[in-house]
Amino acid sequence: MAKKISDNCVELVKSFEGCKLTAYQDSVGVWTIGYGTTNADTSITGLEVKKGVTITKAQALSYLKKSLNKKYLPKVLKYDTKYHFNQNQLDALVCFAYNIGSIDGLTANGSRSLKDIKTKILAYNKAGGKELAGLTKRRKAEKALFEQKLYARVTREKGGIIREKADPTTTKVLTVAKGKKVRVLLEKTGADGNTWYKVKKGTTKGWMKKSAVNLI
Repeated sequence: MAKKISDNCVELVKSFEGCKLTAYQDSVGVWTIGYGTTNADTSITGLEVKKGVTITKAQALSYLKKSLNKKYLPKVLKYDTKYHFNQNQLDALVCFAYNIGSIDGLTANGSRSLKDIKTKILAYNKAGGKELAGLTKRRKAEKALFEQKLYARVTREKGGIIREKADPTTTKVLTVAKGKKVRVLLEKTGADGNTWYKVKKGTTKGWMKKSAVNLI
């Protein structure tokens, strides 16, 4: 199953973009509306932003979600085969990309570690060489989401099986009872074509099928 952004990403973007329902020109003259929607995304939103255009709040949200999912999510997912982002990391980076344009520089085209990426997020708080308080606040919020621990609760009646690898034929290392939670570290497609989480329960680490749990 393809990875998607969650509501956490949408709400984070909304909190920093603000929403204007009448088209306006930003500080460099670009016509903008809603939660930062411009003509750069007209092929996605179907909207031409120009003087006199007005929209509803529902439309603003729809345009935002279309841009996040169709334009910025792919910019993050192109690095997922290397990093196997968990949901919080994915949401934080899509929010970052919506503001910056991509995560190419942040990841150094995929050559940095997740730890280095988390640290480097804070460096993207300047415009014209000057630090901006609003950008500093946004980068701190994205970093906080990126490093926030992600948990899942086992929903399968017979418990969730943790295996050595994301492969149902590998050794079972632990069974976690229904209702118990595990920490989610990474997400990837397993050998069987299903989505698996790399999880941690106590000192035990391994892989558990996504279908055995619900994120909390």
